[in-house]
Amino acid sequence: MKQSRKTWTFPNALYPEVAPLPVPLAQHLYHYWLQQHQHDVQDEVDAQAQFLLEVQEKRNNVYFVMDGFVRNREHDTSPHRLRYSTQWLRETLGKYTPTAQPIPSKTFNHWVSMGLVRNTRKGQPYPDSGAALCILRMSIEGTRLLPHAMPFDEPLWWCYAQDTLEAQPRMIPITEIPRLPASAVCWTPWAGAAWDEHWLLLSNPTGSEFYGAVRFASATTLHGSTYYNVSCDDIVSWRPALQMSFTTDPAMPFRDDEIQAFARIALIQLAQTRISLL
Repeated sequence: MKQSRKTWTFPNALYPEVAPLPVPLAQHLYHYWLQQHQHDVQDEVDAQAQFLLEVQEKRNNVYFVMDGFVRNREHDTSPHRLRYSTQWLRETLGKYTPTAQPIPSKTFNHWVSMGLVRNTRKGQPYPDSGAALCILRMSIEGTRLLPHAMPFDEPLWWCYAQDTLEAQPRMIPITEIPRLPASAVCWTPWAGAAWDEHWLLLSNPTGSEFYGAVRFASATTLHGSTYYNVSCDDIVSWRPALQMSFTTDPAMPFRDDEIQAFARIALIQLAQTRISLL
């Protein structure tokens, strides 16, 4: 018997593929999408594939729109209008509303109070939360943009993780990353993850296309630079071919810089077999 579209739900296995959408917003968008395409899809697998393609397209557009503004938010010398902020997000979302007007403060504050927008301690939305709203606003016509509420402890999004080369990859909410082994590898098709400096952005050589981000689970930021808390042995356990690249003297000058350089090489090589677009 053919399954009714009304019973189709967004599968758990695809949670990392729709980052930066938190699960409730992904489910909300999927249900809307099914209603709009009920005559266009042949079966549930076809529906999921088409839905992911559309999310990917919107996600790429959102990243390109937001990236410069998000990166400017930490630069005091950047004009305020060029920085990511609550005002910027309200105005940007407004461009895709039926009225083409900025989202009213009252409406936006209601979204925050219902857990649909996550703010930092500084009172501005997390970039990932803003990106999720932009994806929905670019995808949904009309005014019924969001579900009624979202739990305040709902993770911003999910990613993939693998503890060792021999272990099976698994899906985790990003809130679980600090609980992973230090040398575990995490990856995501969401390039905006690299707005957090612990993630390594993946792009083509010209920087014109972005494919996602990858990281080791444990990282430290020192003087504006990211250091992964991994050893030579950790790196070689992931990429044995790098064994011959390391110097033999652990006391050599700039040893830590060498480890960090090869950590990034290993991450990029690992991502090539884990992110489908690479």
